[in-house]
Amino acid sequence: MLELDDIQHLLLTRPPALAARYVFLTFRDAAGGRAWLSAIKETVHSAAAMRAGAGNDKRWVTVAFTWNGLRALGLNEDSLETFPEEFKQGMAARAWVLGDTGASAPDHWVGGLASPIYTASWFFLQRTPLSATGACPSMRSSSPHAKG
Repeated sequence: MLELDDIQHLLLTRPPALAARYVFLTFRDAAGGRAWLSAIKETVHSAAAMRAGAGNDKRWVTVAFTWNGLRALGLNEDSLETFPEEFKQGMAARAWVLGDTGASAPDHWVGGLASPIYTASWFFLQRTPLSATGACPSMRSSSPHAKG
């Protein structure tokens, strides 16, 4: 049986979002990465929360890690070795399998996103379009560094 409280919403459901912002992160050290994750974890919706009515919310947050990201957070080597080889290799190494070729190849990914230095992704989804400045209110309210 699936533990819906332990599964992020985006893996099993799709919120009715009209806009999204994706932030790609690198952790300087394991302690800092774990502190960041602890600070945002209450903003991340689970599949159980979505089924219980969070799908009616106006904003949703999710986070994803690469294999390198889990290593950067300090996950032990025995646990890291349990992941499939495809996950360990990463998306850039498997681009041809995923159909990311030609103009979509990793060499063309904006901002160097094919680099293994990016260890996590932070997704902000919202029901309303982005503001004229491209700002995403859910990003500001979910940030551990938000003011106010």
